[in-house]
Amino acid sequence: MIGIGRRRALLALPIAALLIVGAVVGLRGHLRWFDSRPLFGRRIVVTRAREQAGALADALEQQGAQVIALPAIRILPPSDPAALDAACDRAETFDWLVFASVNAVRHFMVRFLARRDIRDRKGPKIGTVGPGTAAAVAEYGLRVALTAADYRSEGIVQALRTL
Repeated sequence: MIGIGRRRALLALPIAALLIVGAVVGLRGHLRWFDSRPLFGRRIVVTRAREQAGALADALEQQGAQVIALPAIRILPPSDPAALDAACDRAETFDWLVFASVNAVRHFMVRFLARRDIRDRKGPKIGTVGPGTAAAVAEYGLRVALTAADYRSEGIVQALRTL
């Protein structure tokens, strides 16, 4: 119980304590694995979409960070899918299909496969921004012809210029 101010209002606070006595105290250096992790004591905000933040948050927590999930974006299908559907309908007329994110791959493929068979996708080569996006393409059994060395949209533009 602690007193606060002149009124001496008493608050009951649950206080837990652990006192370690004896030779085991000498093992502190060996047993302090928790607070010796590289990110211990750091608070890190993860701004990825909630459904995509899990793996990153888990990895950061494994390294000792306190993770604060604060999704800054929400991934939604287009409000008017007409342009995407039109692109799916004439995919074989393009030279390249370039995907800038895993989300782009998934949204395109959902619309494409709802309308056509994957075997209909003949003609265009596939370019991606980064290995994560390339892996998402590979999940559909498709080969990536070009992945940007610089994992940004500008990187894929530069890579296409060199062809």
